Amino acid sequence: MSKIEEIIDGFKNCQKKKIGNFSTFNAKFTLNDVPCELEYDLSSFTLENLQKLVIFTTKNRTSIKN
Repeated sequence: MSKIEEIIDGFKNCQKKKIGNFSTFNAKFTLNDVPCELEYDLSSFTLENLQKLVIFTTKNRTSIKN
């Protein structure tokens, strides 16, 4: 439950800043020791593809922490 509260508190703090677009997803990763960053506009994604993205990022984020 504390993680949810932390996210909500962080969200309230972010609202004070100018928010460009809620549908933009930024991904940072390393490929062959080269840092990369991608930006996706999620507004054209289907609900099914958004669910797949959430599952993928959640699994990978969890495996990185462990």
